[in-house]
Amino acid sequence: MIFTNEEYADIHFCYGFCDGNAEAAVREYRRRYPNRRLPSAQVFSRTHQNFRNFGLGGNVDHNRNRQNNNNQNRILRAFDNNPRLSSRRAAHQLQISKSQILRTLRNNHKHAYHLQPVHHLHPGDPEQRTFLRKILWTDESTFTRRGITNYHNIHIWAGENPREIRPRSFQTEFSVNVWLGIFHDNVCGPHFLPPSTLHFLLNF
Repeated sequence: MIFTNEEYADIHFCYGFCDGNAEAAVREYRRRYPNRRLPSAQVFSRTHQNFRNFGLGGNVDHNRNRQNNNNQNRILRAFDNNPRLSSRRAAHQLQISKSQILRTLRNNHKHAYHLQPVHHLHPGDPEQRTFLRKILWTDESTFTRRGITNYHNIHIWAGENPREIRPRSFQTEFSVNVWLGIFHDNVCGPHFLPPSTLHFLLNF
């Protein structure tokens, strides 16, 4: 609610008359001006604080903009000096609300990027980790005609259930054993193994 200059002057007078007691100022204002709009207690205290911060020259908006610019420069300078500064700590140090700090950073295209945790290395660690190049990494797998099917992900869109089927079990089966290895940056294989390990060992 916006009041006239005369009303603001009387609001401030009643606030001072009641020694800064906003609730008492509301009652005094009602007694003096029964036919006027009745301001809330917050209006009395805020009016006094505005006069205290910006003076009575009627240039409140200009002074407020100048103070906002000063606060913005202080905020940006604080985060330029310490990019790891938290908004809560900055609000405590600069005596500026956390919401204004976050709004200023956002308006100036500043984003909070997360740190990426990495394993700490000592000076000699990279050379010691070259032992991985001397290991032959191997694995083998068996492939069949059944494959691996996730039936939960297979759908048929229709107005009614078409009762579609998919063969899964077969009277004749076959399988292939495949071996593959990796040594340093070289791929060894793939090698297709016999279906019977016993047959493979007997003829090795």
